[in-house]
Amino acid sequence: MGCTLTVIADPRTASDAALRRAREALVAAEAGARPVDIVHALGNLAHCYLERRVPEVAEALFEQALRWSRATASTDLLVDLLCDLAEFSLRHVQPEDGRTRVEAAFDKARAYAGEAGDLANRVSDPVFELRVLLRIGRLREGLGDEREARALFSRAEQLMPGQHASGPTGPAIEAVAHPTVH
Repeated sequence: MGCTLTVIADPRTASDAALRRAREALVAAEAGARPVDIVHALGNLAHCYLERRVPEVAEALFEQALRWSRATASTDLLVDLLCDLAEFSLRHVQPEDGRTRVEAAFDKARAYAGEAGDLANRVSDPVFELRVLLRIGRLREGLGDEREARALFSRAEQLMPGQHASGPTGPAIEAVAHPTVH
């Protein structure tokens, strides 16, 4: 794909071991030229920057990982990144950012969540699909999209074991999506 990442290190975080390891993993992944490894390395580096409260760098890394994930054959990986970006969009916008910026962040979150929902039935296993649908449903609730959230929860309910026409027979599953990459 030819993407090259240049990360300008903040001197306050340059000595951090986790960040250094994440950067080294990215360099190694790029040297190996395996898109799946590059996606994972970019995602890990993005999470390091999120922990350090540098959301602008994290977002750029997540978006770069998303571009690379489209070069893989892993729908699971793509869906997981779309969910990460949707969640990121919601978590890192504040009311004081202004109406235009908040609306833009919500629109991005909706777009990422919508694409993830469209792809959910193509992931590798039904348990992961269930988790993704629940994750996206919670995202849509957070966006105030109640009708869409209910539709996603309904789809998820149909995947739950032991379902009857009347609904779930046990407690709801609280899940976080973790993809299986082949």
